[in-house]
Amino acid sequence: MEITPQRLKMGEFPRGSRIIPNRTTDPRVFLEDHHFVPGFPVMAWPMVEWVLDQRYAHLFHRTPEAEASVIVYDLPNRSSRR
Repeated sequence: MEITPQRLKMGEFPRGSRIIPNRTTDPRVFLEDHHFVPGFPVMAWPMVEWVLDQRYAHLFHRTPEAEASVIVYDLPNRSSRR
């Protein structure tokens, strides 16, 4: 593959930015709390997942969650009263 000035430009990132690892396309970057990923979900998802796991894991599962269900039998149907 020929190395052209245009191709070299694709490897330039803003000062202070860091690379988001990526196996499917060219690497993308983040700068502070701004994250730049491709517009295609299938390409962006692994990068967004990495960002969430590596930079924001402390924001997830901060409080335990619980769920409960109640089954009520023989309750009159409200629509039949009208």
